Amino acid sequence: ELCPPGTVVVEAQVGNSAGQTMTAFAAEETPHIWFTLTNTNSVDCTFNAGAKVQYFTIQSGDQDIWSSAQCARDTLEDGNIVLPAGETMSSSPSPWEKVFSSDSGCGAEQAPVTTGGASYHLKVDVSGELSTNDQQFVLN
Repeated sequence: ELCPPGTVVVEAQVGNSAGQTMTAFAAEETPHIWFTLTNTNSVDCTFNAGAKVQYFTIQSGDQDIWSSAQCARDTLEDGNIVLPAGETMSSSPSPWEKVFSSDSGCGAEQAPVTTGGASYHLKVDVSGELSTNDQQFVLN
C-alpha cells in the first residue's frame, strides 16, 4: 500500500561523498546533498522516491541559489520503494558544484557562488513531501 500523505518524514542532508554529514566545507571540498526518508507508519508502505520527484533547492537568505529543477530532467524516472515501518533510508549523495543554477543548467559550467564563510540552506521535496529540517551549511 502507498504511504499515506504526511507519514514519510523527509530530511535534507549535506556532507561528503561518503554520506557523512558536515556543516562547513573548505575551499577545496565539494558539498554533497541527499535526503533521508523515515516511515512513521506502523506498517511497511510504498513511496515514490524516484529522481523524477526529487527537488533540491539551495538558498542563501531568501534567495534561491541553485535548484535541481533547472537540471536536465528529461530522462529522470519515478522509483517506488518499500519503506519498512519506523525505518529511515538514505538517498545517494550527489555533488553540488558550488554554482548558481540557471535556465541553461545546473552543472559545473554555471557561475560560481560566494564562498569565504557564506551560509547556505538546503531544502528537499520528494513526492510533494517537504523536508522538515532546516539544513544550514557554510562554504569557506
